[in-house]
Amino acid sequence: MRLLLRLGCEHRVYPCPLTSVRRRSPVFGELSRSLAGMLVDTKNFSHGLPSPPGLSVRLRTGCTVVRCPVEAYDCVQKALAAATSASCGAGNGSWVLAFGASFCPAADAHLVCHQNLETGEYGTRAISIEGRQLSITAASFVVFNGGGGTFAQNRASIVEDGVLVQLTDDQMARLRDALRSMRTWSAVCSAADSAGDLVEFVWQTRQDDDKERRTSPSEAGCEFSNSERWISLVDGQPLTGCRTIRLAPGGQRTVRCTRLHAIREGDLSEGSPADCLRWANRLAGAVVAAVNEAAEAASVDEEDPTDDGEALGGGCPAEFAVCVRAGLAEGASWTAGQRITQPALLRSLESALRPLLAELDRLLASELALELVFARLPAKGGAD
Repeated sequence: MRLLLRLGCEHRVYPCPLTSVRRRSPVFGELSRSLAGMLVDTKNFSHGLPSPPGLSVRLRTGCTVVRCPVEAYDCVQKALAAATSASCGAGNGSWVLAFGASFCPAADAHLVCHQNLETGEYGTRAISIEGRQLSITAASFVVFNGGGGTFAQNRASIVEDGVLVQLTDDQMARLRDALRSMRTWSAVCSAADSAGDLVEFVWQTRQDDDKERRTSPSEAGCEFSNSERWISLVDGQPLTGCRTIRLAPGGQRTVRCTRLHAIREGDLSEGSPADCLRWANRLAGAVVAAVNEAAEAASVDEEDPTDDGEALGGGCPAEFAVCVRAGLAEGASWTAGQRITQPALLRSLESALRPLLAELDRLLASELALELVFARLPAKGGAD
């Protein structure tokens, strides 16, 4: 996101240009002098910046608010545990707790990191929506630094395209306790730059999110809307509290994966989070291949197969879902609910998914649960 916003600033468009330019001049060089370079291992990739899904950093006049969805609680706890381990290893009682932020569609402007390629020094610029009164400026990350008696008072300042919050020992302890118990935390900081006097960490529920979208014209109709309430096609239960991703259309296929519900986002054995999108892509490919195989087998068995608008050959309904779970003590499993009952299709799905689930189960250290939603496309030559 840092690069995209920097290119947007370069081309004077918000938030970023829609096209890329070949052989363009670089906008960033060595990261050694960057704060992000100290937080992320860009050489060995041994650690990165924790980025809870949906977390945003918003700067208003007089305050800085870090908003984190309650669904990202597990990710925050992992970052807190990693910071605890690093603090114990350092032995001086100092704490560094950092979070990467998502793009904030409610913001009117965004901080941009700018580097002087001649000197290597980093600075801060801002890019905004043309013609709109500035109310909210978003940042790309937030760093809470404190402990060890380093700071006598709380301070907040803008650093590059993020916010650095320096806390006293007492406030750092209060922040850690608030994050563990999912409570709102706030601290009054001395004025520095334009980061404001009050810093807050707020847990945001879906009800809060929907209320904000109804009252914020900048977010009306945006692609991040969570106003829809998804119901599982597998067991009929509401899918509240999980991340939902609409998938872009792929190639022309009989069946297409349209939506992903990340019910549980597990961790790999080495501690890094599992790449849900990558695994969803592999699992979706296996499901599509299984459906096509079952449909071909059914078309051979039937002398004159017909499409009644509800199901195609092989017992595939117009819309269905497959839920996979891995990383459990009892092993990996999958289910398609009551919408798929054709034995041949179930056998085809089992043979296609079982090898992938076994591979995924070996890599996971905690539970991963994904629900993939599929839609059947109209037959060629059908109505649009």
